Amino acid sequence: MRDRTLSHSSKSLRLLVVFLAIVFLLSALSLGVKLFRLIQASSYDGSHRFIVSVVDAKKHIWIASLAPSEKALLLSLKQADSKQDIASRLLIPINGTILLQQEADTSSLSTLFATALFDPQTRYENMTVYDMFRLYLDALRIASKDTTVASYTFSEDVNTISDALRRLFVDSKLVANDQTIAIENGSGTSGIGQRLERIVTLLGGNVVSVTTARATQQPTYIYYSGEKTYTTKRLERLLKQQAEVGDTKIADILVVVGVRSLQLDIFATI
Repeated sequence: MRDRTLSHSSKSLRLLVVFLAIVFLLSALSLGVKLFRLIQASSYDGSHRFIVSVVDAKKHIWIASLAPSEKALLLSLKQADSKQDIASRLLIPINGTILLQQEADTSSLSTLFATALFDPQTRYENMTVYDMFRLYLDALRIASKDTTVASYTFSEDVNTISDALRRLFVDSKLVANDQTIAIENGSGTSGIGQRLERIVTLLGGNVVSVTTARATQQPTYIYYSGEKTYTTKRLERLLKQQAEVGDTKIADILVVVGVRSLQLDIFATI
């Protein structure tokens, strides 16, 4: 009788172990899938310049621009109403937005990022917590002497932002890629081509022509020939549009801006 009881207990214990093992494996699999999706949805590749806007609980706004092994910038924006102001007035394309649920600590770039990373209530737009983790690690590696801290008031002329500060938004990989870009404005709205030219140039792109398309069109097209380069991929992210192989005319890449792109923040005030 005692042997039967022990045998029954041993069998129950084995079933419990198997059950717990299955639960553990399923949990690990679920966690792995979530982590894979998180990494897949990330925007920061850890090797090129990334520009984020940071909005804290008191609606203060900053721009942080950084790239590994390069100088960084933390720019305080005064009297800015939204991140649309940043894109449309300053012509700075924002890669992602950090929405803090507390007042920001801007004593250093890494401290600001730590405030976001370690607060579970922090929300993100066009980036993930995985991006935030990588940005934080890179910010730790940037010496304080290599971080420029400045401010800009929106009542001031936009030209008061110095060339030295604007250079801290340049993507060195885009410059090194040295691809020529032609822009055609097919949106039917005046000034769109010139605005995109200024934005791409600010980032380090080489725009060789800006023209008006023969007809207005709804979608935006990005055409390239040969290999899809970093410049092409950067334009895809900027305009939220997949590139395709096609006739690029006089340049390495041709961008034809359509009506649908007018919804992007960079064209908000046109």
